[in-house]
Amino acid sequence: MSADSSVETVRAMISTYHKQQTTEEFLSRFAPDVAWYDHAFLVQRVGHEAVAGLLKAFLHCNQPFETKIKSIEPAQSGVVVAEIVWHGRAVNDIVRPDGEFAVKATGQAFECHVCMLIRVDEDKKIYRLDEYYNKQWDNGIAEEKYLLMKGKSIRD
Repeated sequence: MSADSSVETVRAMISTYHKQQTTEEFLSRFAPDVAWYDHAFLVQRVGHEAVAGLLKAFLHCNQPFETKIKSIEPAQSGVVVAEIVWHGRAVNDIVRPDGEFAVKATGQAFECHVCMLIRVDEDKKIYRLDEYYNKQWDNGIAEEKYLLMKGKSIRD
């Protein structure tokens, strides 16, 4: 598969996952046995049902929610690297099927910087996604508001 095809597949998934669509439309971009690694929460979700549950829970929690793409580039290893920014407000709790709270809503507006490493197969289906972000994404702010440090970072 060409790097351009992989980038197109990834761009289509990222640019639409926050928009109104059917679960089937969303899942059509993933292999049936997709593995989605959430490195913030140390969770591996495998298969369409698990990925659909993630989408449902995340969009339920964060309303409104929007994704802005900073860049999507192919890497040498066949991986597509996506740098994105989530914009939203964490207004609803995420509760696991067993009743345990996974995320308590804070009501805060946020900007969270996210990196995804995504692998696409010959059928243009995403078969592995590694997602890296701050576990407290609702504390995220615009880069312009980051603390600026120059010089030493610690006292000698």
